Amino acid sequence: MNSSARLRTSLLALLALVCVACDGASLPARSSASGAAGGNVLVIVIDELRADHTSVLGYDRDTTPNLAALAREGVVFERAFSPAPWDVPAHVALLSGCDPTIAERYLPASAPRPISLRWRFPASAPSLPEEMLRSGRTTAAFSDSLLLGPTLGFQRGFETFDLLESRDVRGPEDFGAVGVLARFRRWLSELPQRQGWFAYVQLGDLTREWGGNDEWGRRFEPRAELDYAPPVSDSFETFFAIPRPRWIGAYCTLGEYESYYDGALARVDDALGKLFAHLRARADFADLSIVVVSSHGISFGEDGLVLDHGQLNDADLRALLVVRPADRLARAARGVRVTSTISLLDVAPTLLELVGQAPLASMHGASLAASLDTARGTLDFSPERRVFARFARLDGFAVRSDRGDYRWLRTWRSDRGYTQRAWFGGKYPPAQGPLEEWRPRGELGAPDAAPALDVAARNAEYDAARAWYERAERDRRTYWAGDFEQLPEAERAAAQAPVPAR
Repeated sequence: MNSSARLRTSLLALLALVCVACDGASLPARSSASGAAGGNVLVIVIDELRADHTSVLGYDRDTTPNLAALAREGVVFERAFSPAPWDVPAHVALLSGCDPTIAERYLPASAPRPISLRWRFPASAPSLPEEMLRSGRTTAAFSDSLLLGPTLGFQRGFETFDLLESRDVRGPEDFGAVGVLARFRRWLSELPQRQGWFAYVQLGDLTREWGGNDEWGRRFEPRAELDYAPPVSDSFETFFAIPRPRWIGAYCTLGEYESYYDGALARVDDALGKLFAHLRARADFADLSIVVVSSHGISFGEDGLVLDHGQLNDADLRALLVVRPADRLARAARGVRVTSTISLLDVAPTLLELVGQAPLASMHGASLAASLDTARGTLDFSPERRVFARFARLDGFAVRSDRGDYRWLRTWRSDRGYTQRAWFGGKYPPAQGPLEEWRPRGELGAPDAAPALDVAARNAEYDAARAWYERAERDRRTYWAGDFEQLPEAERAAAQAPVPAR
């Protein structure tokens, strides 16, 4: 055999080995323009986004056409839930893959409990940005929420942490989604060619005042069935009334507030559409995986909350989660909808597997990467898998599974008047014990005519939650060992999992 023939034979053998390897791999990578194995990753988190008000999940108003278009190019998780109905613990879950219990510090009973003392991202807990940094990617976060800054430890793992403060705002172009996304684009344009990256972008437009006489405020007509004006309360935490910070200073019906909210959501979607167009024009777009997720929702009267959040219901906990895997992944799923019940804790391990890293065993969430691969196609979770939520206005927890939704609630304040303002359809008189509710799963979690859960089944849901939070508490004590040991002895002995024994 001459040298030319030997060369052809060697090349054919090498090609065969490559084909065999690719055929057996999960989400095999094509050549990368970015220089980072597994490609680049962009996570966009929208606070106070009510999932069922998005076009992606079938809302009757066209609020999010650009997100809907992105969803057609990836995977929508239709039954995703946040582990908490407010932003700090929800972002802890997204960035750590762990139940947010781990970030609640031990404080003596006599200590003040502002957010800055009560919460902090533990230095030794799992960190998605740190893992991305270790993989060779440069990392950056962009936010305009002071709650998500270094004070609470959210800078961990980010080489660049761009937090917009009020003194930096010179005009409308610096504020909200427009300003945050502009700063992200500027950072991206300054990266060296072929530098791999991971970016975490937080948008807080929906947490602020909505309304106005611009095109967005007039985009949708108010619903006639919501043609009444709720009262206004001076309290930040109230029931059956609009919190004073949300009031726009005029007579306004709930239908008008809802239409203003939907207009504000459409404005955020418009800004995202311009960003997506910019990213598609880049040479490295084929290497980019995009995740759009909401941290929690907002209530328009559900469980007595008006234009506010803090309950363990679908309005507050159901999350939007759209994942568009990079084009470079040869079997990347397109136009897929997943109806399995999942948690935002699953996002971090999913992204690690998506870029070719093993999810950390210390993460509480599970990878969803199987649903992003058309060769695997479905999640292999047990039908009994449950996801959990707490940190609501009332002490208690919620459990969700493919079978249905369960919640256990009790007042956490001694103020009887506060409890009396709580509303659960007349089923929670203050003088009685905790409320237990079970709602069998219907279409996307809607109530149906299935019978109520029996006592044994309710106990199973309760016991599952107790076991889950006992695990989270053990990890919390590991991460905050010094704080725990410094508690007074009586308080240390009383510290336990947030779910009490029956």
